[in-house]
Amino acid sequence: MLNPNIATHAVTVFTDPVRWEGLLDIPAHRRLSDHMADRDLQYLVLRRVQYAQWQNQSYETIEERDSIVLVKQNIAAIAAGAASSSPSQDRLIERVPKVPTPLVIHIPPLLLAGDFHTPEIIDWFAALRAARADFIPLTNVTLWHYQTHTLLEQNLALVLVQVNRIIGVEPKPASVP
Repeated sequence: MLNPNIATHAVTVFTDPVRWEGLLDIPAHRRLSDHMADRDLQYLVLRRVQYAQWQNQSYETIEERDSIVLVKQNIAAIAAGAASSSPSQDRLIERVPKVPTPLVIHIPPLLLAGDFHTPEIIDWFAALRAARADFIPLTNVTLWHYQTHTLLEQNLALVLVQVNRIIGVEPKPASVP
């Protein structure tokens, strides 16, 4: 039976060197980004988990598990899957209008290109420095493996990137898809 107080998100979690895919249950009144920003939350519990390691230029599935607990501080990024609950209409209305800024983020084991949304009057670097959350959102994301530049995913709607794991950020060059 479905619980109306729980939203289930299909997620892909990237740690170094493992990729975890599974289902994450969170309170229905919270967005995935709010859940990840909660500093009191130290762990994520995933259900129906597949985990894969980087081998031979791709992630190869190692095993499947009913559930696993991941330590949040070890997460480089978490991508919301297509099956994730969509935000309610009132969440789609921006309280402060924002503009997308295309960025490339270096966060081993990943290289990400996507849009970082900031208020019009603040540049992306100032917004990044002022970020108080542990995870920042990127939209319209393309992912590559950091060392090999192997394309992993394209057109991801939302990826949350752990700020403390970022080693570099740059404006997205026109040559990067």
